[in-house]
Amino acid sequence: MQDTFTYEDLPIAALEILPYHGQGFIFRWQLNDDFSAPPPFTFRVQMAPTPEGPWINLSDPITDSYYWSDTRKPAGKTASRNYRVTLEDGDGTRYASEPKLACGDLSLTEFLMAREILRK
Repeated sequence: MQDTFTYEDLPIAALEILPYHGQGFIFRWQLNDDFSAPPPFTFRVQMAPTPEGPWINLSDPITDSYYWSDTRKPAGKTASRNYRVTLEDGDGTRYASEPKLACGDLSLTEFLMAREILRK
C-alpha cells in the first residue's frame, strides 16, 4: 500500500541500519535534541525500491521507541532497497526521514562482504 501522506523533513540525528545475521535488519534512530514536538511519538519503518517510492510500511506503529528489528530473512540484494523512518507526533504532524540504503556509507560490494563475514 502506497503512503499517501506528505511528509516534512524528520528531525532525526542518526538512522542506523545494521544487518541482523541472515534474518533481516536492525533499525535504530535518534531525534535531534532540539526537537520539541509533543509526545507520544509514533514511528514506522518503510521501504521502497527507489528514493521516490512507492513506500510500504515494514513495521507496525512503534510508539516512543527508537529501535525496530525486521526478522524476515532478506531476499536478494536487499542492500539496494531504500528505507526511511516516519514519525507522527502528539499533534498529528507527520515527518519523514531522508531515504537511506541499507548498506549505509558502504558500497554494495563492501556491504555484501561485511554481511558474509557476519554470517561466517
